[in-house]
Order: sequence, then structure tokens, then C-alpha cells
Amino acid sequence: MSDSPRSAKRPVRWHRLYYVLAAFDLLTVALGLYLNHRTSGIYERSIVVNQAWAEALAGVSDLGALAGEVNAPGNEVFESRAVAQERARLERAVQRFEAALNEQRAALQLNPLGLDVAPILPLFAPVEDSLDAMVVQSRAILSHFEAGEVEQAGERMASMDRGLAQTLRGLSVIRRQISAEQARLFDEQSAAAAGLRRYELLIAGALLAMVVCVTLYGHRVAREVALSQELVVARDSAIETSRLKSEFVANMSHELRTPMNGIIGMSGLLLDTPLSRDQREYAETVRTCADSLLVVINDILDFSKIEAGKLDLEVLDFDLRTTVEETLELVMERARAKQLELLCELHADVPRCLRGDPGRLRQVLLNLVSNAIKFTERGEVVVSVTRGALADGGEAVRFEVRDTGIGIDEQARARLFQPFVQSDASMTRRYGGTGLGLSISKRLVELMGGSIGVESELGQGSCFWFTVKLTRGQARQEATAVRARPLNGKRVLIVDDNATNRRILRETLGAIGVEVVEAVDGADAVRLTGELASDSRLPDLAVFDYQMPGMHGVDLVRELRRDERLKSLPVVLLTSGLERLDPAQHQRLGIFATLHKPIRRNRLLETLLEALGATLALEPTSPLPSAAPPQDAPRAPAGRVLLVEDNPVNQRVGQRLLAKLNCRVDVAANGREALVACSSAPYDLVLMDCQMPEMDGFEATRALRQLEAQGARPRLPVVAITASAMRGDREACLAAGMDDYISKPVQVAELTRVLQRWLPQPAARAADSASALGA
Repeated sequence: MSDSPRSAKRPVRWHRLYYVLAAFDLLTVALGLYLNHRTSGIYERSIVVNQAWAEALAGVSDLGALAGEVNAPGNEVFESRAVAQERARLERAVQRFEAALNEQRAALQLNPLGLDVAPILPLFAPVEDSLDAMVVQSRAILSHFEAGEVEQAGERMASMDRGLAQTLRGLSVIRRQISAEQARLFDEQSAAAAGLRRYELLIAGALLAMVVCVTLYGHRVAREVALSQELVVARDSAIETSRLKSEFVANMSHELRTPMNGIIGMSGLLLDTPLSRDQREYAETVRTCADSLLVVINDILDFSKIEAGKLDLEVLDFDLRTTVEETLELVMERARAKQLELLCELHADVPRCLRGDPGRLRQVLLNLVSNAIKFTERGEVVVSVTRGALADGGEAVRFEVRDTGIGIDEQARARLFQPFVQSDASMTRRYGGTGLGLSISKRLVELMGGSIGVESELGQGSCFWFTVKLTRGQARQEATAVRARPLNGKRVLIVDDNATNRRILRETLGAIGVEVVEAVDGADAVRLTGELASDSRLPDLAVFDYQMPGMHGVDLVRELRRDERLKSLPVVLLTSGLERLDPAQHQRLGIFATLHKPIRRNRLLETLLEALGATLALEPTSPLPSAAPPQDAPRAPAGRVLLVEDNPVNQRVGQRLLAKLNCRVDVAANGREALVACSSAPYDLVLMDCQMPEMDGFEATRALRQLEAQGARPRLPVVAITASAMRGDREACLAAGMDDYISKPVQVAELTRVLQRWLPQPAARAADSASALGA
């Protein structure tokens, strides 16, 4: 029964409703036209009435001019002396005024438009009275003047002028009353028109609602039919968009990693050559900057993983102090350019060797410090690292970045860590930025088991903090601490007006047994050294800030050198600015060295050791590696390697690296040249780039494997060395017949492991040679 046509639900017959709606539409249209006609009538009448009031105002203004003509003969007779002429002129002016006054009053009384003139008509009587008084005085002036009584005539002029003034005031009252009536009538007409417009809007709204309802139902069937097709199109579009995005990210990965391979490779080769101390510091800075840039590039390329919640963290041993100090070196120049004190405070109880992801940690810290410098115009930016509560089987480390910048209000702080959000939209134009940094930092900190937040007061500065959970790394004895033992028990004078920097220096030097004496400025230092000298407790070393109020560091040194007991006191200057300091002047004053803030702890201790004239050998201050390879790690075995690479810079980098690893290297610029080279020389290994002109690495490897399958030659190991580092690239290389995979930029340790894995070992090479000789 349920399937029978009778029991089936009948469709609603909407066409009958259409007829009702159409009739109602016609009614509303007619009503709307009527209301529109009424409104137009109101506006037309308003125009006519305003024109009538304007004519009345013009007539009253004309009366003022005529009143002036009545007053003129009594004034001008003193110059013309023509009494008869002026008396005739007076009488004509009086007649014209009275005629115009009666005409204006008659026009208002006639009132063809039905205006409310009752308040206006009584105002004409005072005008007539004042004019009559003025006429009487004017006639008297003429009579006195005719009788030769000039003084009496002059006495009458004031009364005549007062009559004119009263007449004009009366006319002004009439004009104001006309204007008031005009405005009142305009307001009434506007209110009536507005009321009609409201009705029109209600009708238009009802009509629009009905049209919308009819249109929606009319499109209902078409929408249902097109819905499935739209879903198919949307699905195809999403798939294509995802494909294009992946292709774009892959291409961007290749284009960014290719030059980065040259920068990192060449800087690494440069660091392996004999360099002066300054040259080594410059090369290390380039290498550190390149490594940090590579971290940012990797984060951008992994953005899809962040969105999908599949971002992987590295776990390796690293030196926390080195990581923090290297991060601050990247932004040191920006802080110096703004004359900011950039300080680093790493508490002594924080473990140095930890295990985690130093790249992600550096990325978060770099973002917070860069923001602090960007939004701080004067003062200081202080990075503080403290030890938190013990985590399960590890360490909790808390980082704070405090500044004296513009601060953030409470409303902005609530949405600060959302994507694409800055504390103030106008700051994007003033300071720049995308608003993504804090959002990415929040996700990274949460992945490292921590949290992030901010404390700020508008106009007073901000304090961004975050915590991470790390595990203890393999402990290593700190070489600098061993070398710094001669400083134990020495007395160091510190002069700096910044209390934070004094505290950092006091804790850093105090941790190795140095006795610290502090002064807040130059005058305090002069007083303090005098007291120390009188007690025979002169300092062994001095560390002065260069920028201090009143007396800067160089002036302080010059002042202290006047005392014979301080002539040989070693002085180290600290500066956070971009001043060009004079080395010759420093040498004359006995200033040993100048260090830029933030001061690396190792560099400070080694400088103090050198200033003391320590004879211990000082090792280079190159950054400690994140994961130091064992000292007895075997070198790569010798072999003949074919490097297939189209980029000239990367060709040179690869040749130098492989030569240092005891390999004989030939270069091919593309896959076609690689096949020719493999056919003409016996190679032990091929390092194959993937994206190359003429023939890429995939096609070349497949062709090589086909030749090997035909018995033309034995199997040759092929290792992909490519700038493509997205998910699935390694699998694509292996599917093409390659044996291994290295991503650019190439790290020496990883390249060494690959060579050890695929090059023939010396014993096997010797056995092959012996068998060849026996044959």
C-alpha cells in the first residue's frame, strides 16, 4: 500500500500562490504609484510656496531701499543747498514707499496660496509709524534750512536718522517672521513627505520580499539539478588547486635550496682555510645567517604540514648557550642601528647541553627578538633564559624577551597569536610584517610541549615568554670554562649605566670566581678607583660601557690614565652603537679591545684572558655543532665520483667538498653528458641532480639502468643530490632507480656517510686490483 500512487505524497501546487502574489504585486505597485504622486505633489507645492515667500522677502528688502531714499534728501540738502529740489525729491520718495508698502500688504492679504500671514500683517504698522516720524523730521530739516536756520536743521538730523533705523528694524522683523514661517512650512512639508516615503519603503520591502520568495522557489529545481554538477566541479577545482600548490611549493623549494647550497657550501669551505680572527668571525656570521635562513625556508616549505598537523620535530644534541647567542648575532646589527641595548642573560643553573630541535627553538626566539627590536625605538631588549620546573625525565626551560617599546593594549593581546593578526593594523604600514610569526611560534612551542604568552603595558614595553620541554643531552666539558681558570680570583671593574647589563656581567664573571666591582657611571668609577687605590685593591681588569651619560667610556679611560697606578690597567670597551671608534686613539689610551653587545660569553672570557696576557692557547670561537661527530669518525674512502649538476656554483661546491673527502671528481652538466661519461670511464659512484636541462636526473637514471639490464656494464650506484625536499621526492628518486637521496643544502657529515655507504671500501678495492693483476 505504501508504494501505491494514491499513498504517495502529492507535490505542493505553488502555481495558485503565484496568482495571489501577482495580484498583490499589482496592488502594491498601484499603491506605490499613488504615494509617489502624493510625495511629488508635496514637493511641487513646497517649491511654489518657497517661491512666494522669496518674493515677499524681496519686496520687504525693496522697502528698505525706499526708506533710504526717503531719508536721503534731509541729509543731502546740506551739500546741495537746493531746498525746493530736495523737498520735491522727498515727497516723491514718500509716495513710492507708501505705494510699495500698500502693494506688499495687499499681496499678503490676498494670499492665493493660503499661507499663514496673520503673524506678519500687524508688523507693518510700526514700520509706517517710524517712517512718518522720519518724514516729519526730514520736512522740518528742509524748513529750517529754508529759513537759514542751519544749526536747528542739524539738530533734527539725529532724530531723522533714528526714524530710519527704526524703520529698517521693523522691516528686519518682518523679514525674520517671513523666514520663520517659511521654515515652519518647509518642516511640515518635509515631515509629510518623509511619512509617505516610509510607507513607500514598507511597500517596496514587501514587494521585494515577495519577489525574492518567488525567485527562490523558481530557482529551487534548477539548484537541485545543478548541485551535483557544482560538487563535481568544486572537487576537481580543489584537486587541481592542491596539485598546483604542491607543484609551486616544490618549485620554490628547488629554487631556494639551490643558491642556499652554494652559500652554505662555500662558507663551509672558507671556514676550513687559514683565516684571521676577524675573517673567521665574518665567515661564521655568514654561515650562521645562512643556516638560520635555511630554517625559515624549511618552515615555509613545511607550511602544508603545519596546516595538516603533521609537522615533525628534529631531536638532536645542541648547545643552548650557542643557540641563543647565535640567534642574537643575527639581529645585532638591527639593534645597533637603532642604538638599542641588546642583552642576553642565561642563568647559570640552566643546562648547557640539551636534546631537542634547536632550529625550531631558534626560529621562535628569533621571531620574538626581531619583533622586540622592530617595536622599540629607545631603551633595551633583554633575552633571559631560566630553568623551569623539572619535567618528566627532562628539563623545562623558560625564555623571556623584554623590551621598552610601544607596548600592547589588553584588547590587542587577546588576539595577538591568531594568524594574520597584528596588535594594530596601522603598524603593518609603519613597521611592516605579515602577522604570521607569532601564530607559527605558538604552534611550534606547543609542539615542543610548552606554552607562550605576553605581558605588556601600553607605552611601557612588553615581555613575551615561552617555555619548552627538553631532555638532557650528552654532557661535554666546556673548553672556555677550562681556559678561563686564570681569571679565578681576579678583580674586574665594571662601569655601565645599564643595570641589566651590569647584572649579566656580574653573574657571568662571578660564576668563574671573578671578584666584580661595579660603578654606575664615569664619576662613580673615578671615585671608586680612588678608594680601591687607597686600600691597595686596584682592579686587575676593567670593562667599560662606551655610551654613558656625562662621561663616555673613552673619556673615562683618559681620566683614569692620569693616575700613575692605573696606567697599565687593561680596559675592554663595550658598545651597542654604530660609532666608528678610532683604533689609534685606543692604542694610545691602552684600550685592549672593543666588543659589541650582546657579548658572547666565550668571546668575553677569551678577551679578558688575552688582556691579562694569559699564555694558554686559545681555540677558535666557532660555534659548537648541534651534534658533534665522534673525533675518531672514519674518513670517506677514496673513489672516483661523477657529479651531475647544471648549476656552476654548485659544481664548484661539490668538487671542493668531494676533493676534501679524498675523492676524484668529474663533472657533467646534464643527464645526457652523464650517460656519455659513464660509458667512457669507470666510476664508483654517481651523484645525480634531478632537475636539469636536456635530460633530467630521473630520465638519465632510467636510461642507465636499461643499459645495465642489457649487460652493457655492471650496476653503478646513483645517489640523488637535489634541492627538492618535499614529501614524496625521496620515493620518486628511488622509484626511478636511484639508490639513495641527499637534499640540498648538502651537509658534510651527511655526504660523508653516503660516500662510506656506497663507495668501495679499501679492502674490497685491493681485492679487485689483485684479481685483476692475477688475471
